[in-house]
Amino acid sequence: RAEIFHERLRFCVLVRRTARVRRDDFALRNGRGLELRGSWWRLHRADAASHRPGTTPTKIVLYLHANSSSRVEALKAGVLRAAACAGADGLVAFDFAGSGRSQGRYVTLGFYERYDVADVVDFIRESVVSSAQRRRPLRLVIWGRSMGATTALLYAALPGATVDALVLDSPFRSVRAIVEDLVSRGKFKLPKLAARAILAALRKETTRRTGGARVVDVDTTRPMRGPDCDEWLPGGGLRRGGLQN
Repeated sequence: RAEIFHERLRFCVLVRRTARVRRDDFALRNGRGLELRGSWWRLHRADAASHRPGTTPTKIVLYLHANSSSRVEALKAGVLRAAACAGADGLVAFDFAGSGRSQGRYVTLGFYERYDVADVVDFIRESVVSSAQRRRPLRLVIWGRSMGATTALLYAALPGATVDALVLDSPFRSVRAIVEDLVSRGKFKLPKLAARAILAALRKETTRRTGGARVVDVDTTRPMRGPDCDEWLPGGGLRRGGLQN
């Protein structure tokens, strides 16, 4: 589990001479009652005064970190600079449940994390609506790496999910494929039957420890059952867009 120090969160790069950055930390409860902690870097540009409410959208980048990481990854990866150069109004990053300073003991490689994303997206929308720029529409880009990239795909497939663009850095196809790849790359070649036995053991143990999360069944290439609905397909309801006005 990655530990977060506020000194790292204070670290900031010069994103643009015409931009000022202010970081606001936040906390919210997810659907399982766990506290999620995150940070919102607000970009204030010198030309912001020329923006007319109702005509220019509020453009936000939501960053999703990898496994065994935290929201600090967004700064290390240069996402804040990229967001500023693309004309975004802010960058939001948070610690998944079981990561960083958020509550929880385990991550589920996307199974529960997709709902964490949904809760944070709702928080972003409510914050934009209640702000002084409430009449400006919101355009949301989700940027994820590894587990975060896979989670972005799983979130985009949820009923009612809204996102204008996805930036996916090294998403994995499925947990099953990861296990089979690790077995095939092992020092001793094991038959497929061994991989199936390992998957069965993992499914039983992870389901027990995570309170019902079917981590082994996480798959972005086929229908997967979830507590929100009987069945859903990855990529369903995805809207394409970008940061352009």
